Amino acid sequence: MGSAIRYPALTRDPHYPTILAREFNLLVPENAMKCGTICAQQDTYDFTAADTIVHFAQQH
Repeated sequence: MGSAIRYPALTRDPHYPTILAREFNLLVPENAMKCGTICAQQDTYDFTAADTIVHFAQQH
C-alpha cells in the first residue's frame, strides 16, 4: 500500500517517518520533485527535499 509523502512532515513530525515505514511499502513524493520546488528561482536548484525523501525510501 502506498502514500504520498510530505517533506515538511517527514522532517518536523517525529511520528510521521515511523508510521510511513511501518504502514506503507510505496511512497510518492507529494511536491518535493515538482519543478516549482526544485527550481523555485531561475537557474537555482535545490534538491534537498527530493534527496531527503529518496534517502528515506532507500532506508526503508
